[in-house]
Amino acid sequence: MTIRRATAADLDSVDQVLRAAFSSGGTFRPILRRCLSLQPEGWWVAAENQVLLGFGGAVDYGKLAYVGLLSVLPQAQQQGIGRRLLSQILDWLDERGCPLVALDATSAGISLYRSCGFVETEKSYTYATSGISFALDLPGAEIKIQTLAVSNFEEILEIDQKIFGADRSRLLRPLLWEYLERGFVARDLSGQILGFLLAPMDTLGPWWATDPEIGELLLRRALRLPFGPTPRIYVPGANPLIPALLTRWGFQQRQVLAHMQRGAARSVGDRQRLYGMVNYALG
Repeated sequence: MTIRRATAADLDSVDQVLRAAFSSGGTFRPILRRCLSLQPEGWWVAAENQVLLGFGGAVDYGKLAYVGLLSVLPQAQQQGIGRRLLSQILDWLDERGCPLVALDATSAGISLYRSCGFVETEKSYTYATSGISFALDLPGAEIKIQTLAVSNFEEILEIDQKIFGADRSRLLRPLLWEYLERGFVARDLSGQILGFLLAPMDTLGPWWATDPEIGELLLRRALRLPFGPTPRIYVPGANPLIPALLTRWGFQQRQVLAHMQRGAARSVGDRQRLYGMVNYALG
């Protein structure tokens, strides 16, 4: 078995590995394309006789890296493939001098990550809804909810860096362009940005706000958009107010993961103001 860097030519085979490993009926191709575009040298496959058995990688944001999509075909599990892939990823991040590595782990992966120096710092939750059927009133005059504009980009990216804890502008900037008409900012009367939410067709996030009231106003505005059948929100457990908010608006908890970190520092940014992540692979 060999560990080598993933390429675009591996896309279909990696998609099959992920679908089997995570028991998913949907394709992972869109997120795989984004991962490989964002950090081409940060993703690896495990292969034997030209058959792909596993996949995983990371995106290095400088102060923080995010490991994601670590997966092994069910019939090839319990053979050390996941550990070899993770070791390759961590060696690469160590060579780059990344001080802090984060990931969100299923119960099946926690023991592996612990053995490689990760510690659990909080939970992460997936919330979803199968239907939105409630009145959506407009915010009051004190707060303005505006549709995203190109002129907002730099201010959003600057605030996001403080809240997320690292510069992920090369991830967010293409997303802002792609979903320009599905993004919203909250401003006070002085024009200061107090919150931001991006709402692709199947998710709500990234999403952050200075306080729960601003977060809820952004959610109410975003839920007026059309969505796919089950829009999801990937929720950081550091914000204890989100579960009650989402339950009130018809979302249900679907998954609980362990948010784990490895490194000298145990936290960066201000995760209590983070309401929704992009996804579990990219933070």
